[in-house]
Amino acid sequence: MNEAILTHDEAYPSGWRVIACLLMAGLADLLFYNEGLGWTAGFFTFVILSTLLFFNPSLVLTRPNKVIIAINFVWVLALIENPSGLTLTLAFLGVTTIALLSHPGWIHNAGLWLRGILDFWTQNVLKVFMDLKFIKYLFQSENHRSRSSIQLKNWILPLGLSLVFVFLFAGANPVLIRWLDLVNWNWIVDFLTLERILLWSLAITLSWPLLRPKFRLKQHFPESEFSRKAHAVIHYLFSTDSILYSLILFNILFSIQTLMDIIYLWGGATLPENMSYAEYAHRGAYPLIATALLAGGFVLVALRPGSETDKIPFIRYLVYFWIGQNVFLVISSIWRTTLYIEEYSLTYLRLSAMIWMGLVALGLVWLVLRILWSRSNTWMINLNGFTLLAVLMICAFINLGGVIARFNVEHCKEVRGRGPALDLQYLKEIGLASLPALHWYQQHGHQNNYTMSRVLKLDRDLQHSLGQELEDWRTWTFRKYRLALQADAGKKLRTSIGSSGWRIAPNKNGFR
Repeated sequence: MNEAILTHDEAYPSGWRVIACLLMAGLADLLFYNEGLGWTAGFFTFVILSTLLFFNPSLVLTRPNKVIIAINFVWVLALIENPSGLTLTLAFLGVTTIALLSHPGWIHNAGLWLRGILDFWTQNVLKVFMDLKFIKYLFQSENHRSRSSIQLKNWILPLGLSLVFVFLFAGANPVLIRWLDLVNWNWIVDFLTLERILLWSLAITLSWPLLRPKFRLKQHFPESEFSRKAHAVIHYLFSTDSILYSLILFNILFSIQTLMDIIYLWGGATLPENMSYAEYAHRGAYPLIATALLAGGFVLVALRPGSETDKIPFIRYLVYFWIGQNVFLVISSIWRTTLYIEEYSLTYLRLSAMIWMGLVALGLVWLVLRILWSRSNTWMINLNGFTLLAVLMICAFINLGGVIARFNVEHCKEVRGRGPALDLQYLKEIGLASLPALHWYQQHGHQNNYTMSRVLKLDRDLQHSLGQELEDWRTWTFRKYRLALQADAGKKLRTSIGSSGWRIAPNKNGFR
C-alpha cells in the first residue's frame, strides 16, 4: 500500500492554534447561538479560510492552489447572498479541499479528491481529543517547549493560588463577602446551557482538524478476494460476443421506446382511452433516467480503455447509436416532466429532477467523447465531477424558490384560465422567495375573487417575517435586502388596491 502523508507548516506554536480554535468557537457562539442563519455563515467561513491560510502560508505557493483558494473566497459571497443547504455543503467541501492542498496527487483526480475528504474527516474528527496530550507537552523540559507554552504554564500557579486566597479572604472579611454577594452567579448556569456546550464542542471538533490537518491519504488499496472474484465474473460475462449480442438487442428495444415517444410525446398522437398526456409523461420520466444510468454503466464496463471490444469498430458504432438513443430518451424525460409540471405545477423536487436529467444527458455525451478520443475513465469522471460542481455553484446563486413561485403564479388557473389552481400553501412553504411572485399576481391576477384576499394576506405575513429577519443583524442576507427593496413596490400596490375598495379584514368566512 502506497500512502502519502499530508502535513502543513508547523512554524507557529501549537499554543496559538489552541487559542485560534477557542476564538473560533467563541465566534460561532456569538454568530449562531439561538440565532437563524444569515450573512454570518459567509463571515464565519471567511474567518476559517483566513485562519487556515495564516497557519499554513505554504498553501498559496502554486498556481492551482491559488485558483482553488480564490474560488473558495468567492464562494463566501454565495453564503452572504443566501445561506442554504446547498451553499453550506459546498462551503464545507471547499474548506476541506484547502486542507488537502498539500497533497500533490489528488488535484487532477476527482475520485482521489472524494476519498481524501472522506479520509480527512474519518481520521481527524476525534483529533481534538487525541491532541489533549498538549497538556502534557506543557510540562516537558524548556528546551522542547515553545515560548507561548512556557507562558501558559507560568500562569497556572499564580491564577490557581489567587483563587484560593480570594475564598480565604472572603471567609475572613464580611465586607468582601457582601461584595461577592452582589455578583449574580446565576449567569454561569444560564450561560452554560446544553445547547451552548454542544455548539462549542461542534465548533472545536470541526475547527481543530483544519488547523492541524495531518492524515494519511490512501491512494491504493490491496485487491481483496471479493474484488478478484468480481473481476473474474465480469471477465466471464462481458466477452466480445456477449457484448455484441447485448448491444444489438439493446438497440432494438430502445428503438421501440424511441419510436413510441416520437409518435405519442412529440407527435401528439391519440393516447389509449383513460390515459392523459400528464399520466403518460409522469410514468416514464424516472424509469428512462434509470435506463440511461444503467446504459452508461454497461458501456463503462464493456468498453474499458484498451480492452478488445474497444478496438472493434462495429461495436463502437452500436455503442454510439445506443448512447444517442439514451440521450434522446433523457431529453424526452425532460419534456415529459415539463408536461407534468404544466398540469400539476412546479416544485423543488421536479425542478431538481430536470436538472439531474440534464446532468445525465451531459454525462452520456462525455461518455461518447471518452470513447472517440480514447481517454481514460478517470478523465471522464473528472469531467463529470467538474460539470456537477459547476451546475451546483450556478444553482447556489439562483433564487430557485423565486423561480418556482413565479412559474406557478404565471401558469395558474387564476391567471391563464387553465392549468392547476394557485397553491398558496406551497408558496408559503417556499417562504420569502415567493414575495416577487405574489406582487406579480396582484398586478396580473383576477382582482375580484377570494384568492386575491388570500394572496394579500400571505404577502403581508411574509413581509412582516422579512422585516423581522432584517432587523436582526445576524440573519441579514443580501437576497433578503433585495426582496425588501422589491417589497416597497408591493406596499404601494397594496395601498392602491385598498383605495379602490379592497381591504384585508377578517370575517366568519375568512378574509375579504
